[in-house]
Parts: sequence; C-alpha cells; structure tokens
Amino acid sequence: MDLNYLREFKELAQTLNYAKAASRLYITQSTLSKHINALERELGCRLLDRDRRKVELTEAGRRFAAASMTIIDTFDRMQEELGALGQQEPLRVDGVLYDNTLSSIFSVATMLLESAGLPPVDYSHKAEKDCLDLLMEDEIDIAFSSVSPQECEEAGFVAIPMTRTRFVGLMSKNHPLASRKFLTIDALRDTCLLKFADTYSINGWTIIEQRCKNRGFTPTSRTVLGRNQNNYVTTPVGENEVSILSSNIPQMRFLREVAPVVALPFTDEDAFFPLYAIYKKDKEEKVRAVMDVYRQARDMVVHRED
Repeated sequence: MDLNYLREFKELAQTLNYAKAASRLYITQSTLSKHINALERELGCRLLDRDRRKVELTEAGRRFAAASMTIIDTFDRMQEELGALGQQEPLRVDGVLYDNTLSSIFSVATMLLESAGLPPVDYSHKAEKDCLDLLMEDEIDIAFSSVSPQECEEAGFVAIPMTRTRFVGLMSKNHPLASRKFLTIDALRDTCLLKFADTYSINGWTIIEQRCKNRGFTPTSRTVLGRNQNNYVTTPVGENEVSILSSNIPQMRFLREVAPVVALPFTDEDAFFPLYAIYKKDKEEKVRAVMDVYRQARDMVVHRED
C-alpha cells in the first residue's frame, strides 16, 4: 500500500473536501480522486460517500482514517529516529544470511533503511568463525542463527525470533514412509537421517536431533560432507534414508517433477527450524533502530508468505 495514498486519504478525511485537500497536497482533484479510487479497490470497500453537495466517510472510512493516522505517525516517528542515526557507521551482520525467507526480510529491510536515510547494513560473511564468537569479540553487531534463546541468555545475548521454517522430509519413492501424505518425527525411529556437515547446517542438525530426543530416541544418521544450501536437494538419499530440509528452499517445489524423490511435510507442532536475530545486551541501544526495521520487514514478509 502506497504511504502517499494514506497521507492523501488522511488529508481528505480531515477536510471532507476534494478541492481543499488537493490544494493542500499540491495535486489536482482528478489525481486525488484516482488515488482514493485505487485505495478503495485495494481495500475492497468504499471509504467515502460522495455526491455533488458533500463528502462523508463511510463506517469503513472512519475506521481506516484512524488506522491511517496511526500508521503515518508511527512511520514518521521511526523515520525521524532512524534519520538521526544516519551518520553512524553501518551495523555489521553475519550468520545464516542465505535462508530464503531471511533474504526476503533483508531485501525489504534494505529499502526501509534507505528510505529512512540510514547507511546500508554490512553483510560481509566471515565463514571461518562462528557468528556467536564474532558477536562476543565485537567483530559484528547482529548475528542470525538458530541458537536457542536459553543459550543466548546464558551467554549475555538477546535473541529476537525472526522465522520458523517447517520441516520437509525428502526420501526415495521406495522408502517405507513414501506412501504417506505427512510425516511425524516419531516415524523416523527406524530410518536413517542425512546429517549435513557444513557450517550452515550444524545448528539445523542440532535442532533435528533435539526434536528426536524429545521423543525418546537418538536418530541414526549418515554424515554427508561438502554440501551447501544450494545442493541439499540434489544429495542422493538411500532407500531407508530421509533428508530433513527447510520448506522454503526454492528448489523444493520442482522436486516431484524432476527427481525420483518424495517430499513430505511434518505435522508435529515443533517440526521447524527457528532463526533468531541475536545481539549482545550491552549493544541494545546501538542496534535498536535497525532491529525495529528488521521486525517491520519480518512482519511484512511473513504475513505475505502466510
């Protein structure tokens, strides 16, 4: 939704006069009318009742006017706060930077930061070090990781939830579980799981293993070396093996058409990979403005994907 349209509607809602509102906005009445019509089409309801003599807000219009004022005021305050920080050095961010949903969040956040006059965030990846070690040593300001909030609290970090990506089980069409429509973690007791050994996957495997242990068993696994997030889906799985992947991997949607495998979703409530934005408690003031933008971008992206 165009913020400028909200500002125009706010002005019209206050004046209830197209000529006066258009004059204050320095646009023509016909332009204002087109923008209000576009807003009504996007919302799917009439905001104004108008004839030659008067303009009145509908019930939907009154509610939307109040909401618009809140949105505009909140955005303007945020822009002022972020603008005041515009001369600061860019924040340094590392960790799981190439998760598909996080990538969308970063893209939206970049636009919001730019519109607020903040410098872009530095996403220089330091693959040779664990991101939490980088945080501890003040080499970065924010880390994106699946390390649990409890562990973060013990280390003096703050963990803000960002994404929760559901498990998908990838298996051969000859696997005993392949005929099912869904999977459960408990059904994995008698199967072998692929354990990817790259830096990106290590925290993911810890989560999978813990979910299994919560159900009373330690999963059998086969370690796969030298993989990365771009080719997880192409790793061959044996007839009694399952590869647990994130549901948001882009290639997942094409698997049924191009590969002899089955991809099944999990039904367990805890069958997901969480990702958090993590920072040191004593850096809260420094990262607050950017974290507010990340939260806003997260809410926009997650809502759209839902």
